Amino acid sequence: IKLKWSGDFLKSKLLIGCNSCENELKKKSGYFLGVNGDYHLMFPVRTSYAKEDLGQLFIDHYTCPFCNGKLEITPNMMKWITSFMDKTFHVQVKEGLIEFSNGEISFSVPVGKEIDSVQEYLASLGVILLNACDYLPSHKEISLVQMATKEYDHSKWLVRVESGKAIEPFVDTYNIWFDGI
Repeated sequence: IKLKWSGDFLKSKLLIGCNSCENELKKKSGYFLGVNGDYHLMFPVRTSYAKEDLGQLFIDHYTCPFCNGKLEITPNMMKWITSFMDKTFHVQVKEGLIEFSNGEISFSVPVGKEIDSVQEYLASLGVILLNACDYLPSHKEISLVQMATKEYDHSKWLVRVESGKAIEPFVDTYNIWFDGI
């Protein structure tokens, strides 16, 4: 029996994590082999926030529990985070890329690349999609994320919104393969 994901029962959430602390744990071989044969970190290095916690996060900002690094949550950051909580796709900003995924398609946009149309951008990469506007982010939504990324060091911080309304749960493509494992 193959079960199909239904995002209706999951709540959307924001995840924030310090990339340097995660990389340090990886260097120390802090992995275990999961039941599906994939590698996972020994303990979570990202903090999860539900919608109802975002107001307090905006006031207190984020502090990494490992290195005590601070991420100031700016008004532009809060605007893109809250506006993406109930979209039909996930969005992640990590290491200079904004990744959008919904379970059927994933694509990344460099944080500094101006996009006039998602459909045209994907076509320039050789991907032709009909009705892409119905389930992918708009030019304005991408611009909103890009504006917010100018206000923090996205090479230091991972910021991800996992939507409970996406077709499938978020799959972190950065952790599928590890060097030396």
